[in-house]
Amino acid sequence: YSAEEFSRIAKKHDIAVKALCGKLIVPNWPKFTQRLNECFFACCEDHPDQEILTVGVCTTDSQQYARDESALPDSPSAASCASEYSPARTPKECLKSFPTGGIIRPVLYCTAVEMLGLDEVHKKVLENWRKLSGCDAVPPEAAELGKKLDRRHSDLARSMAYRLRSIHRFPDGADIDDAIQLMFESHEREVNVAGVAAVASSFANSGVCPMTNERVFKDQTIRYALSLMYSCGMDQRSGMWAYNLGIPGKNSNLGAGMAVVPGVLGVCVHCPSAEFGERSAEETIRKYGTSEESYSLSRKGLDFFYHMEESFNFHLFKRHDPVLRASDRHVDPTLYYGSVKHELTNQLIMACASKDIYTVQYLLQLGVDPNVVDYDNRTA
Repeated sequence: YSAEEFSRIAKKHDIAVKALCGKLIVPNWPKFTQRLNECFFACCEDHPDQEILTVGVCTTDSQQYARDESALPDSPSAASCASEYSPARTPKECLKSFPTGGIIRPVLYCTAVEMLGLDEVHKKVLENWRKLSGCDAVPPEAAELGKKLDRRHSDLARSMAYRLRSIHRFPDGADIDDAIQLMFESHEREVNVAGVAAVASSFANSGVCPMTNERVFKDQTIRYALSLMYSCGMDQRSGMWAYNLGIPGKNSNLGAGMAVVPGVLGVCVHCPSAEFGERSAEETIRKYGTSEESYSLSRKGLDFFYHMEESFNFHLFKRHDPVLRASDRHVDPTLYYGSVKHELTNQLIMACASKDIYTVQYLLQLGVDPNVVDYDNRTA
């Protein structure tokens, strides 16, 4: 590129400048994606005969990662070494699409909070989804099977709406049938994990789309939405999710899950029941009835989130724990790999040089090795 072309690109996409200056939110992207691959293949090994796993990750600097299990080679050693597979992501056009389902509800909520009137919400919710994902068009309509499977919960949604109206928590003058119709029309859109991960990263970025730098929602609106996602976004699993993973999440009754690590990234996992799409809608509904667990995120999909929690210190109440920050197990992807250890080693050396015995004792209790050398081969 010429200087003028590069300047124009850099002004439009600040990721180029951040990459050159080493200021990306995940500076060591190869190491980070290697760990993501390890999480992905660990799930594939643990559940080889279960559902197809698809994963998408997008950071607040629009760094993207995507994996589709169906695109992996059929070999016995396929899951044995994550580093064997290149590139580290599956092309977007090869990712499997699925209905939005409940994944779109945080966007629907934010749109409703910032607007008045059902008609305005109906017009804007899909447009806001398009802006959050950085796409050029709104998601297309889902297949008929996805529509029927989602609408099997219409009785539950309707009863909840009448309950809200009975306690004066439903908007005055709003028609319940129109509200239910709006919800299901929002649920019946085809998306993939890359698009949902981009939306999640916009939530992690306080309502600003990382791809376009366009603000879609206010900071306060995003805080409200993330609070709801943290407390009840995963339906029946919300308590264990908050306890074990400690990040906002949203479950879909059609087999997808979305998680937000505020200020860092968004994640989407799609892993429905193996029978999804193999039976007719009538047979599937007859078998599963109105169970909320019918097509919610499977055990295999949940395991990916748990593997991520074991690999990275994403838990909101663990991120500032100095012991975990110094461990190899819970890596902080926002730092270069090993930089925390170097920082603690330098602190130990400086404490020894200044004869600060209390700091030395504290750092040794954290597990800092006094025999580790710094950049100049000095030890404590």
